[in-house]
Amino acid sequence: MVDFQENVLARNGDSGRDHIPAVPFWVAIVRAFQFLLALLVMALSAFAASVFGADFFPGYGMSFFVFAWTLIFFGYIIATPLFSPQAYNYWAHLGLEITTNIFWLTTFALLAEEAAGWNIVGDFGLDPFLPSNWNGAINATKAGAALGAINWALFIVTLVSFGIFLHKHRLAHGAAGFGGNRAPIDVEKTGPTVTTHPVELNHVPQQPQQPVYSSPTA
Repeated sequence: MVDFQENVLARNGDSGRDHIPAVPFWVAIVRAFQFLLALLVMALSAFAASVFGADFFPGYGMSFFVFAWTLIFFGYIIATPLFSPQAYNYWAHLGLEITTNIFWLTTFALLAEEAAGWNIVGDFGLDPFLPSNWNGAINATKAGAALGAINWALFIVTLVSFGIFLHKHRLAHGAAGFGGNRAPIDVEKTGPTVTTHPVELNHVPQQPQQPVYSSPTA
């Protein structure tokens, strides 16, 4: 049975990964859906762009860009912790999460604006006069906008989740962005610290000396 709270990064061991926040297995499932939706939005935009062209419709070009960006983003946050943990930095991860959210918000907003523009054609009853492939491209644009909005919502979920994971990690392990930073010392495992410096005894309370009495001579 799959444990959805299992740390997916622990599959390659914990050595050298003490600076990486633990990520539960359910996040990996959400990432898979994010990739699938990104692929669908790009495919729908490619079909619509083949009919209308991308010169006057920036949403199509933005869809191509955000798909490539999403691949690069996934490559960093997934491949780096698993195969090159020393190159991972959680502040960079957080910044990329925020940037990716902005890009997906822009993408679905542009596609929605273009889809809304085509709705005017339907309002005037001109749909029957459009070429058959135009109606398909218009529907593809609308579907791309809807799927883009869903994907943006999923990226909001992963952004908030990672912020929580990062906060818990810093509380437990302290500030360690890259893998080369020192981990906190466990006193129970390492034992007490031995010092070679002289110890000041100035503040040690002195015991009062007792008077010495000599016995009388016979």
